[in-house]
Amino acid sequence: MKQTIRECLLELQHELQAGIDFEVLAMVNSTQAGTLSFIDDERFLDSLLQNNAIQGVITNESLAAKITTKYVLVHPDPRWFFYTLHNLVASKQPQFPTEIHPNARVHPTASIASYNVFIGDGCVIGPHVTIAHNVQLEQRVNVQAGVCLGNEGFEHKRTAQGILSVVHDGKLIIKPDVVIGANSTIAKGFSYRDTIIGTQTKLDAQVYVAHCVHLGERCLLAGQCAVMGSVTVGNDVWIGPNAVVSSGLSIGSRAFITLGSTVTKHVAEGVKVSGNFAIEHQQFLSILKKNINEL
Repeated sequence: MKQTIRECLLELQHELQAGIDFEVLAMVNSTQAGTLSFIDDERFLDSLLQNNAIQGVITNESLAAKITTKYVLVHPDPRWFFYTLHNLVASKQPQFPTEIHPNARVHPTASIASYNVFIGDGCVIGPHVTIAHNVQLEQRVNVQAGVCLGNEGFEHKRTAQGILSVVHDGKLIIKPDVVIGANSTIAKGFSYRDTIIGTQTKLDAQVYVAHCVHLGERCLLAGQCAVMGSVTVGNDVWIGPNAVVSSGLSIGSRAFITLGSTVTKHVAEGVKVSGNFAIEHQQFLSILKKNINEL
């Protein structure tokens, strides 16, 4: 990766100093050593300066003067430059021919990318399924009709030069014995966080799982629910019909999210939540009964 980042920076008219190399492009909360990040808002300056994983930063002139412990690349629009660099690096990722296990069953109407797809032993791919590149299906995954796997996530950045769409160069990894219900969609991740669906997890029809989500084992996601970007879900979780889990949250193992809930805060292990915005279920029922009695 370091050589690719160096080459892509050169394509963007920036030559790194001798001895400076970066392992990964990531946000200011990265935990991977050798990270090149960006900052265009002083609110994140302390986080950047305190993070030893950040080796370099793309920033503007006013913030550059306050950063003395990192390699600094100055650009008038750091956000645009960072994601343009990301897209260029993503375009150079390695490719391997798609591999489909001889014991997998693929419907003739399915559309599967010609590279960077692996479909394992015993998988079943239904009619009109679309599988983009960077998707890995392990053993006995059942993908029902109309499913879309590995699509680009909803990541579009407002910059001084207009809206820039961000290429998703991460993977979608689906563990053994998963069921993906008809017309569901699961996005792939970024290079620093893949989308992962855990063993024996089952998705109903028309479920949406956004980029970089981690679903644990034996989770059950009912019809038309949505799990938004970078959510981490533990094991044995129930997410009810039409429920929505907002981005970046953590849902503990054995949590229960009732139908139609809108989850905007972390949910602890074993907790049942309801409502919009979701709160603990018994608290929700108490408020509901009180409101009914006051009518």
